[in-house]
Amino acid sequence: MSEPAKNIQVAKMVAEGMAKCSSMSELQSVLENALSIIKENKDVKYGCYCDLEPDQKPTSCVIMVDRIPDCIYAQGFIRQGLNQWNCKYWNPV
Repeated sequence: MSEPAKNIQVAKMVAEGMAKCSSMSELQSVLENALSIIKENKDVKYGCYCDLEPDQKPTSCVIMVDRIPDCIYAQGFIRQGLNQWNCKYWNPV
């Protein structure tokens, strides 16, 4: 699951949890749970797996290093207002 999808999942969880809370302690529990999920996801490193040779390691996305013309996928994402999180080649390392 991509980072944005995880963030959306966490946001939905928080919203649903907040709607069910009847006390501040319940709300605090919902928020602490969401924060732990977010922190866990931030520790995951991502890289681009597009066109890798067998001995190569994933690299940073061309969008992040301002080399968008180097990748046909990045060019399309930028035109659509998207970023590397929408690319099937942007995955955990």
